[in-house]
Amino acid sequence: MKRLNKTLCAPRNLLLLVALTLLMTGCAAPQAPNGLQQRIDELLQIQQQQAQQLAQLQLQLNRLSTPPLDTGLITNVPIDEAERLTQTKEIDIQPLPLPPSAAESAAISEAAGVYLEAFAAIATGQMAEAESGFKDFIQRFPDHQYSGNANYWMAEALLAQQKTKQAETALLNIIDNPKQQNKAPAAMARLINYYRESDAQNNAIAMLQMLNDNYPESPELKRLMRSTEPR
Repeated sequence: MKRLNKTLCAPRNLLLLVALTLLMTGCAAPQAPNGLQQRIDELLQIQQQQAQQLAQLQLQLNRLSTPPLDTGLITNVPIDEAERLTQTKEIDIQPLPLPPSAAESAAISEAAGVYLEAFAAIATGQMAEAESGFKDFIQRFPDHQYSGNANYWMAEALLAQQKTKQAETALLNIIDNPKQQNKAPAAMARLINYYRESDAQNNAIAMLQMLNDNYPESPELKRLMRSTEPR
């Protein structure tokens, strides 16, 4: 029990660190050339998404420490009224989902801790530690709902270290993995920018076409299209 409590506290401390970092980096940025401004705008939106995901992880951790209810029935309705509503099928009384077992709680807490520690590293510029942390997360929790995010941020850490081929592979893995499609538009947009910066225009055009074909309403595509409009 002491070990589980320690595990639960660590992500909360990391969450505070990450939240402060996001608030600092989310301040108004100075004007920059068009290409840099596009990248700044993209990173700001990604940071907002990450803040939401971190809040969800914190909510999961909070639920682990909340005692489960003794009953799944509605208790704040008078007995006679509840009977009438049930008979007329105006409400559908269903039991609440079972609370996670001790093993499930430990697994959720462990995954959250590994992810938050890796994200705290990238948020503070420790790219080698971030790369290692996200790689560890992907290997240990390949089917986790944040595996696509972990791949994406690992690619960012790799790019910051000039490990461009490994970063390209990580982004392509997101696109090819059916379970990580929630992060596929962001991975495509990052690859488009990378190809443009690397003067691989044919690859950039092909990836832009793929993004347009598969995610025509995505915010990433709309930002890319705005960046090419004449000013």
